Amino acid sequence: MSQILKNLKVKKFRQLDDFKVNRFGDVNLIVGANNAGKSTLLDAIRFFASQGSPALVEELLFEHGELGFPLADASLSEQVMDKSIANLFNGRVFPNLDDEYLYVGEQESTKFVRLLHVFLKEEYEERGDVGGGMTSVRRLKRVSKVDRLNTSDELVEAIDFSYSDDAVLIGNSIRGATIPLSDLFSGRPMTQRRRYEDSLNPLPASYVTSKLGSHTDLAEAWDAIVLTEGEKYALDALRFIEPETVGIAFIQPGRANIPNATRGSFPSLRQRSERSAVLKTKSSDWPVPLQSMGDGMTRVLHIILSALRAKNGFLLIDEIENGLHYSVQTKVWNLLFELAKQNSIQIFATTHSQDAVNAFADVANRHELVGELIRMERNDGVTVASNVSERSLLRLNESKIEVR
Repeated sequence: MSQILKNLKVKKFRQLDDFKVNRFGDVNLIVGANNAGKSTLLDAIRFFASQGSPALVEELLFEHGELGFPLADASLSEQVMDKSIANLFNGRVFPNLDDEYLYVGEQESTKFVRLLHVFLKEEYEERGDVGGGMTSVRRLKRVSKVDRLNTSDELVEAIDFSYSDDAVLIGNSIRGATIPLSDLFSGRPMTQRRRYEDSLNPLPASYVTSKLGSHTDLAEAWDAIVLTEGEKYALDALRFIEPETVGIAFIQPGRANIPNATRGSFPSLRQRSERSAVLKTKSSDWPVPLQSMGDGMTRVLHIILSALRAKNGFLLIDEIENGLHYSVQTKVWNLLFELAKQNSIQIFATTHSQDAVNAFADVANRHELVGELIRMERNDGVTVASNVSERSLLRLNESKIEVR
């Protein structure tokens, strides 16, 4: 398997101001105390995989509750919305200098995504038209952040998006677009944003949050793999927790499924439309709701279905241990290593659990793929990362490392 990211450099992305990881493996486990930046690192990799997609920027801001908020003054609400993207930059403010930018990519600068905050001045240029007359053409010219302080002209704030996915930078290999802040988010005309989105060719990136996934998301993922080899992997994973699992289906509840008396007593059931998962087990004559079998079943299904959707891309799992008993974690890691090998997936997971570290170390030491443990910590407000080699992983069970 060829690793998509061999190393990483991050500049001015949230709390990762000037951050490096010198080595990634095929499967990577990230440890560290709270607020060390583990989840931020996953977001940075999602951002890289998207090639700096404005849609992914909007998603990241929405997930963190940063995509504006309603105020009594509607015009002020618009300004707050426009400035929302500043939350993505270190310190939640745009850099003061023209040559400071948000960067996520390899240290060699051959594959990267870059965001630059700029000011634009509106100018008009007279050009001849086909009828022999003159036409006034509108242009937006970049103004330096120093010069903008000395002008009374009304300026437009914008974000310059650029990316490169080439092994070697040659010619015009860096592509991008400059998009005014007022055109960035949903509900706007977004002509430039749409053109830029259409030019992107993002890598697959499946993201598993620290919380349980919705059954709607699970149903969509299941539909993509049903009656394929992926179905076997998903069922095998469920058997880690419930060995009697025979099959799974996602059903759409309807009014016909709910007795009249129940509808009257529980009005919310009348509105229920989400497909939900049910299991067939050896010992039950009736389907059993997945939701009734504990969080571990839903969690492991979400992880495996997400892995199956990440072929030739990234699988990112926040707090992989959530909902998983320590006794099944080695089995889950075994399956993830095998899926990474067969589907060319590079995996990044975070954890607070020593059990997860031990299970990872056990599998990494036996598998042909490279497993890399990355420890993140903050020293005097600066986030740094250090690697634990596979040779050191051999000693992890005896010498515990701090993961909280």
